[in-house]
Amino acid sequence: MSTRGTTGDPHSVLNRSSRTTSELLVDALSHLRDADPAPAYIQIERCIRLLVADGSLESGRRLPTVRALADQLGLAANTVARAYAELVSQGIVISRAGGGTVVAGRQPTAANALDHAGSEQLRRVARHLVAYSLALGHTPGEVIHAVRAELAALGSPEVAQTEPHVEVWPTLPTHSVPPGRVASANDGMEVSGLVARATILRRNDLAPLGRGTLQQPFACDEGWVVPSLRWEGVWLADVLVLAEPHPLARFVRVCAGTYNTPLSLAAAGNALLADRLDDQPLALEHGAPWRLVLPGGACYTSVKWVDRLELVADPGVHASPG
Repeated sequence: MSTRGTTGDPHSVLNRSSRTTSELLVDALSHLRDADPAPAYIQIERCIRLLVADGSLESGRRLPTVRALADQLGLAANTVARAYAELVSQGIVISRAGGGTVVAGRQPTAANALDHAGSEQLRRVARHLVAYSLALGHTPGEVIHAVRAELAALGSPEVAQTEPHVEVWPTLPTHSVPPGRVASANDGMEVSGLVARATILRRNDLAPLGRGTLQQPFACDEGWVVPSLRWEGVWLADVLVLAEPHPLARFVRVCAGTYNTPLSLAAAGNALLADRLDDQPLALEHGAPWRLVLPGGACYTSVKWVDRLELVADPGVHASPG
């Protein structure tokens, strides 16, 4: 649960099939822009992705022109153009010379054609869904029923055949602190890469930023979950703004020593750099001075001891300590 505002149900398929694409987007974004401090192009890109995912924007549907959508939203045309370019790069929409921008078709993929990375990501998502649902008190049968209903609503009535076992832990485990790592008030966080102002930010630099909270279960791929943790800190997107990201920046690598994990700027819009856990200062054993926390994120995305943020055009290779 995040302290950021919600939109009710802006992406429901019900009662939307007869509405124009412009009406769908303007309705959804009128809510998101009030509640979400992420840059406008990220909100547009994220909104369209969600509408495509839930079937509100079907394959072949034409999007408004850049100028038309910009005028309706009261935004600069280059803001909408940047969102469209990001969607094209992801293969979600297709931009045709003289033919406008349309939603791309979904190509069925045979099971034996799935690459290892994609399969592993799907397993992690499934594990986290199960862990989160069980932590909220739902039975395995209820989880399966909910997934079956969602798949049926999208026209793909497939059902999982197995139920993973998840162990519930009362508290978050501690971790071995890397040699030489000491948390102090002078800890700096370097921001570099595709930015106008490469800098090292310290706590006093981040103090004026708005603070937020995320309260949610914490699920681990090893098969355990802590039912509820309350994280508090500063929003990653607000930190990045201080360095003035370059328009070519598409990802941020969140680093801790030699370890890094890449996030799209869309995902970074809702990510928290936490320095408090359950109303107490974050302990060094839990990742102080700063720990990356994503809404609903699995444990492998929660980077401890964050000391560097690097803005890049592509995610690059995920690195871990050798």
